[in-house]
Amino acid sequence: MLGIRLDEEEGFGWVDGEGWLDRLLDLREGLLQRDYRVLYLAWLKGITLNPYVDREALEPPVPPGLNELSPALRTFVEIFGVDANLLSVAAEHSAALKMAAVDEAQLRRTIAGLPVAEKDAFFLRLLQDEPRLSLSLRQRLGLMESPFATDIVPRRTASELLEAAGFEADDL
Repeated sequence: MLGIRLDEEEGFGWVDGEGWLDRLLDLREGLLQRDYRVLYLAWLKGITLNPYVDREALEPPVPPGLNELSPALRTFVEIFGVDANLLSVAAEHSAALKMAAVDEAQLRRTIAGLPVAEKDAFFLRLLQDEPRLSLSLRQRLGLMESPFATDIVPRRTASELLEAAGFEADDL
């Protein structure tokens, strides 16, 4: 279970979340598929909340696709008030999302190489409507790529990000 909790000293007050949960459900599926953008966005918000946060702490690895937010991620940004300037600065080091191309011939060879008992077990799980079975099968077949770019991008400190986004020490 993952929970994201952001406490502001002054508090948010009561937030009427009518319809927001439906708009956020895809965040969980994204995490299961190794899309870590929501975790990075939560970190961005977190560094703006606490004036005592370690300003020399390095940012987490920047996930690809910060310039291409899904509707669920845009809802997260809206609900939690992630600063648009800070997001823009962070996205400068974010690679584009890439869809993994699957070579059908290679896929057929990989499936053929699975033991018959394992294939039968996957078919049984399919007929039992196991949730996220395709995700399990993709993991088993080695089709889940790393979500991070292979190019090493220098990580910035929280202070560098905040300053580039126009935050002053008094703002925090």
